Amino acid sequence: MTAATVQTGTRVRYSGDMANHPGRGAVIGMQGHHVIVALEDGRKLHPFAQQIEPASASRARFSVIEGELATTEEIAALITGCAIAKAQAETARTAAAEAFTAEVERLKADSQYSHLTQGQGPGVAAKNIRAELRKAYPKVRFSVRKSSYDAINVTIPKGAGIGCKEIEKAVTDKYEAGHFNGMEDIYEYSRTPWSEVFGSVKYVFLREDNE
Repeated sequence: MTAATVQTGTRVRYSGDMANHPGRGAVIGMQGHHVIVALEDGRKLHPFAQQIEPASASRARFSVIEGELATTEEIAALITGCAIAKAQAETARTAAAEAFTAEVERLKADSQYSHLTQGQGPGVAAKNIRAELRKAYPKVRFSVRKSSYDAINVTIPKGAGIGCKEIEKAVTDKYEAGHFNGMEDIYEYSRTPWSEVFGSVKYVFLREDNE
């Protein structure tokens, strides 16, 4: 469709995608070649006018819901819903940022982690993994090697009686900077208070030495 066809009040169905759930709403305004769509759950989207397809387009991301245009009162309610959702999201972001900072400061001051080095990056992470393994398993001699800037390899010696899953859960998982998303073929970083204080690396590989 075109900007001339789509008008304020046009009811729209949004099909969503892998990251966004579907919804219903209406066009609340125009912005150049884009239309502003407000959904009933408070989301506001800005598709191109030509992305709003007829109701018969079953696989369209945005499609018109046939019938009368949304009333002035309905449009006002959608706009208010978007404003409330935006304010709530901002409040949540602020609270999350404050909680993150508070946890960082708590970790820095916690005496139970005095054996660890504070800092960032793979080098610090490797040093701290060694320190944690030495403290948790004093009779076991692990090999901890930084094979590249992106990876740390941990080898469990033969006969230690400790599995990789145990070490991952007890020590190494929290040093990984994120995870690889195979669906989109990208590495997704996840910043945490722990990695902010004690370092992180993209990958920590574990293996049991059976030789």
